[in-house]
Amino acid sequence: CQLACLPPLPRTLRLPAGSWRLSSGAPLATQKSAGGGEWAQLPGIHGVGGLVLRRLPRGSGDPGPARAIEHPVTVRRLPRAAGGETWRLSNGLVAVTLGPTGVEELWDDQGRQLLAGPLRWTRSVDRGAFWDAWDLADDYGDHPLPWIWDGEPQWVEQGPLCVQMLWRGRCGESPVRLAGRLLAGSPWFELVLRVDWRQRHEVLRLTVPLASPACRWAADTPAGVIERPAIPRTPRELARWEVAAVSWVASVQGARGEGLALLLDGPQGVSAGPETLGVSLLREIGRAHV
Repeated sequence: CQLACLPPLPRTLRLPAGSWRLSSGAPLATQKSAGGGEWAQLPGIHGVGGLVLRRLPRGSGDPGPARAIEHPVTVRRLPRAAGGETWRLSNGLVAVTLGPTGVEELWDDQGRQLLAGPLRWTRSVDRGAFWDAWDLADDYGDHPLPWIWDGEPQWVEQGPLCVQMLWRGRCGESPVRLAGRLLAGSPWFELVLRVDWRQRHEVLRLTVPLASPACRWAADTPAGVIERPAIPRTPRELARWEVAAVSWVASVQGARGEGLALLLDGPQGVSAGPETLGVSLLREIGRAHV
């Protein structure tokens, strides 16, 4: 179902195992998922509406030719100037380069480079100034701690509907697992970080270096959207360097309002400057599994 008035864009979803077809009997293009079930691409829905799907046992009858995949994912292996290899993932809507340091480059559908360098995953000591959950210590960046990755990212699945890599590491005594995924027809690259949190008074953050300087940045709030200057100047602006966002934060570049957006899976602390976007991924004074 689609509950928003959106254009008819294809969606690639993970469904239970089986032979999936539309109500008309036309089979869907599928790919086995490493996590179980099937990746399947559904045709776009125009506006508010729904699709009726049928699931049959595998091998039941002659399904006929499957629907053509829209914006399939391709993978290319590229040599590095300093030795080793990188991998270029693309579906025509977004392109990503993966290397020994993780996500190293990102392009939009016009071929514009969006990152000035690899994504930075950081861990710092954070005691906070008061008690508030979003109250990060303003000097946490001066107290970095090691974040250790176990080798290079490993491939989990490669196919025209889904390409996924997995990177494991440790933050102190806390094991971490980062999955990066690109789906056919998707205009974004997904990152899923799982942490068995065993630290105290620490903060994990993601910093995104921007290829083009931002003049301002925006984030959503329960009441709408708030924009802020990329370079704070007044005492009020300087005091609000970390704010709570509900589901996204974006840089804004130039009069046309172009930039890079980060879509979040829930409320997070975010910050930005002319050259970076940042998200506070995890901050706990106790123990948690996230």
